[in-house]
Amino acid sequence: MWITYQDRGLLAPPLKRGRVGIYNQDHLERLRLIGQLLARGYTLGNIQELIKAVESGHDIRQLLGLMSAIASPWSSQKPKHYNLAQLALLFGGKVHKPVLETALQLGLLQADGIGYKSNNPNILQLGVEITKAGLPLGRLLELFVEVRTELNRLTDKAVALFVDVLDKYGDALPPAEDMQKLAKLLWKIRPLVMSALESEISRSLEGSINKFIDDRLSRVISHLVENAPAEADLAEWSLGIQQQQGGQTTEGHPNGGHPDNASVSSVASDESQASVPPAKS
Repeated sequence: MWITYQDRGLLAPPLKRGRVGIYNQDHLERLRLIGQLLARGYTLGNIQELIKAVESGHDIRQLLGLMSAIASPWSSQKPKHYNLAQLALLFGGKVHKPVLETALQLGLLQADGIGYKSNNPNILQLGVEITKAGLPLGRLLELFVEVRTELNRLTDKAVALFVDVLDKYGDALPPAEDMQKLAKLLWKIRPLVMSALESEISRSLEGSINKFIDDRLSRVISHLVENAPAEADLAEWSLGIQQQQGGQTTEGHPNGGHPDNASVSSVASDESQASVPPAKS
């Protein structure tokens, strides 16, 4: 590992004492710095540029502040790990091989030992919900490719605006005071950029939903109106239904459809007969 650092110019060769190479405190401090930068997500190439800048007299804290503002992740999502059985359970019991291969090619999933890792679990969860709704997951992936392609084109243009600011310094790094200002500017506009993107996507989705759903609902309502009976026919039809219901009730229960009426009439008849004296012969 140390030889690799030396080949890249990240670490000075050891001091020679005969045939023995000796690493001193400066080497250890450089190794600690490299380890800290690697832990923060910097690549060896980034670290090499930083060290060259430091050796040229720049303040490493300001350099790190600017690089952090540029290179820090824009998403707060935590990666999740899945095995094949877990993925199958999420997607209704089976993961089709072509879909899995496409997800790997797009970077939505990454091979991780005997399992898989998703750096964007929200997109994976979207696929799960799409599948549960019975919508074709393959079409969602095709749409994702189109969205990613278009977004890459737009974000390249957006970043180019910032690169134009850096280009005025040529091949040199910005002065210390400018680096601090640029870092503050980046930290300030990052959340604003995300908010603006979310707002524009929401606006576009609302427009598309209104355009397609309103058109579909208008056609359905028009169809219902065209096939609805006229007002007079509707009143006659409603009356006929009521009469049918009334006839069924009368037929099932004589005397107006109330079973109690029959017993009342019977009692009244019996009382009437009992109160009339028999005729004399």
